[in-house]
Amino acid sequence: MLDSCFLIRCLATEPPSTEQALLQRLVRAGSRLCVTKTILKEVDRWVANHVRDGDMALKWKSLSQQLSVLSTKQGDVIWEAGHILTHYPDNLHIAAAKLENSLLVSYDHAMIRTARDEGVAAYYPMELLTAC
Repeated sequence: MLDSCFLIRCLATEPPSTEQALLQRLVRAGSRLCVTKTILKEVDRWVANHVRDGDMALKWKSLSQQLSVLSTKQGDVIWEAGHILTHYPDNLHIAAAKLENSLLVSYDHAMIRTARDEGVAAYYPMELLTAC
């Protein structure tokens, strides 16, 4: 599960970056790259507001086609999110990662700490990159 801050840094930095290197390793390892609809909308909105040229829009279009979008509207995700002590929408991201048994990758310290407290394998990008 990829967070919006990770994806935005991936789009905003010039190659090679930590984020892009990590994405390449995850794809080569056959990992499924997941996001929630909320994350997808956040990044779409950021791209629309910050894109001055078509390159970043094309980069995002290419990247977004590799992502599996998870619904946070399912009852089990909503129920689980209601028991996670953090703010919306982080509680939904953590609940979806927990129920999908997936890794969570983010720069958000509070999200990482809460996810780890919930038993979710949560990593900062550099931690995961050095572990791969």
